[in-house]
Amino acid sequence: MILLIFFLFNYFSIINGFNPISLSSNSPSATHESITRCAFAIITSEYIQTRFQINITIPTITNGTCPSSFFIQLKSIFPQVQKQGGNSYSTWINTIDYIIGFNALVDVVEQTDESRHFDSESFIAASQIILARYKIAIDSLNSSDYDNSNEYFGKVTHTLQDFYSHSNWIELNNREPQQDLGINNMTSAQFAAPTVRTCTNCSTGTNAICPSNNCTLAGLTSGYFKLLTDIIHKKPVGKCSHGGTFDATKNNDAIGGINKDTVDSIHGFLHVPAAQTAYLATYKILRQFRSQVLDTLFGKFINILDRKAVSSKILMLVSSSSKSQQDSSLVYTNILNDIRKTNMFSSIQEIVLSPARDSYYKSHILSIATHKHIRIDILRNSMYRQNSFDYGQDLARITGGLYLYNYNKSQDNINVNQNQQTELINLLYSKDSSSDNILINVDNTCSDLILEFLINDTISSLTIQLQKWSLVLSPSNILTNTTYYRSYIFSNILPGQWRLIISSLPIKFTFDLRVSCYSKFHCFSRVYVNNDNVIHSGLIEFEGNLIQNQNALLITTCDDNSINITDISVAIVDEINGNILGNSFQSIYNSENDRWITNLTSIPSNPFRFKFSFNNQQIQRLSYLLYQPSLIDVEITQVNTTSKQNILINYRIHNYNKKSVKINFIAKNIGTYITTKDYKLKANATQDDYIDLKSEANQKDMIVLTITTSTGDWNYDVYSL
Repeated sequence: MILLIFFLFNYFSIINGFNPISLSSNSPSATHESITRCAFAIITSEYIQTRFQINITIPTITNGTCPSSFFIQLKSIFPQVQKQGGNSYSTWINTIDYIIGFNALVDVVEQTDESRHFDSESFIAASQIILARYKIAIDSLNSSDYDNSNEYFGKVTHTLQDFYSHSNWIELNNREPQQDLGINNMTSAQFAAPTVRTCTNCSTGTNAICPSNNCTLAGLTSGYFKLLTDIIHKKPVGKCSHGGTFDATKNNDAIGGINKDTVDSIHGFLHVPAAQTAYLATYKILRQFRSQVLDTLFGKFINILDRKAVSSKILMLVSSSSKSQQDSSLVYTNILNDIRKTNMFSSIQEIVLSPARDSYYKSHILSIATHKHIRIDILRNSMYRQNSFDYGQDLARITGGLYLYNYNKSQDNINVNQNQQTELINLLYSKDSSSDNILINVDNTCSDLILEFLINDTISSLTIQLQKWSLVLSPSNILTNTTYYRSYIFSNILPGQWRLIISSLPIKFTFDLRVSCYSKFHCFSRVYVNNDNVIHSGLIEFEGNLIQNQNALLITTCDDNSINITDISVAIVDEINGNILGNSFQSIYNSENDRWITNLTSIPSNPFRFKFSFNNQQIQRLSYLLYQPSLIDVEITQVNTTSKQNILINYRIHNYNKKSVKINFIAKNIGTYITTKDYKLKANATQDDYIDLKSEANQKDMIVLTITTSTGDWNYDVYSL
């Protein structure tokens, strides 16, 4: 039986609020992304002006969205920030994307919880949610838990912004943020009583624009919302609906709706002032947040200041076995604790003594590693080669790390001292190779080259050289020289294509090879799916495995202050030998947010990585993360919080295989076991079901839904609550 943990962040989720993420520069509607990104860009510019004394022309925002020229200007001043010890533009924008991702996630995992969206006059509960999550963000930042702080602040911004889209605050002619949100709990005296009619029927129908249906003299209200699948629930008579195709309450008195999510919404004629006021509220709470923490901490919150006393680019050696009084079989518990403290674009090494008995945390770790671009090397302290037990070997494989099956801490000293001023970039990854005809492309942004070998045989000698025409180079230094792991550095290597020359005794042996280089130029990418058939169309980040033969979007942002990127081509390459699977994809530049968009079609069945070629093959990069397409998927159809301790999840399991599959479904919280179910799905069949999860009190960590099946694929994705 093979462990499969499937990501439930999919095309069929129901979204509430402003649209999540839009690609169009000409879109007339603001989105949660554009509102949040603009507020962070403005507050970042103010921080740069005061912290680094660098002048920036800050625009006046009138529609909730910053002009694209402002982001171009902001990017152009980051070299000055870096000269004064700050981080790069790409490090900053990657953090903002991380925050925006959790803003959008509220629409997926908390889609039917009215208090997360100010639906159904839930003003008291929603204002309490904002305060509670705001406090977590503050407390996490003060304890240097930057990721948790970013996550919960992102969730705060979503609920805050929905107030202006889902209530009639704008219809009441307010154009400034509500004063209590983020400061105090709202009270019942601030909004219409339960028995007061707040809307009349729309005379033009349930989906058409209806400007006069809200009874503004009744006071503050918000629209009721229930999914069409939940039609047994009706709103109180005379109350407003959210409105829209998927709202089951729109046909009850009062017919219609008042949401302002897009310009095409039933109250879309007020979309622009709603978006602008949501922006002002987001900016206001950011200003408040900055004033309540130390200036240096806020710089680390937005990741302009380095989040560590030493460089985050240093490769850390962390021993899971060295943690006193801990069970060595809690492999993933130990790794989870370490990766939470690790900064973006880092690598960590973990020593593993025993087979893991907590594999259900693996999905959580991979989610964090994906967001933070972290590679995980597994150093297994064991004399046995058998891989039938879980030592974390596939965790290393998927994140682009190396798996050393026989590591002796007392004899082996693995320590790569990295340049603190540059990033370690992936160029090549080869698995189970025996070839001595490996080609390595080095571009002029690379300085030193790092070659790492995991050797699967005992060899008496090994000589590594690089050849280009008649020029043959030997390593500048041997960084590590152990029985099964060797690493070499080639300093100041010239750009061009180099051939790897291996001389060994015995002559033939198998190895895993990872080639990296130090470079100031790096890019990061995220995979998105387009929610075409939901309430609010737009892009939602997809962290996990793609479904075979489906389409997706790859969005790439580069830190190219010194390089003029003219084109990007993306290829899907096999994990074993790097062979291209199918056709390459040409990326299109989106000037609005300075990013490259790649339309990925017909995802192959082989496990793959992304290979990027810039400026007509002059620069090449290979992604760390391994994607493993699957033929099994899980769709969340509804999530309800029935109480503080209970979460009801309705889901649908899809089997796209041409044969029947046995499935074991396990739901676990971050601590104790919860529930398990078994299914047998026929070919191309689906199964609808639900689970009632009991979450632990004050739990801040995710609940993981795990699927075990006999298909023989390794897949790790995560659905979190």
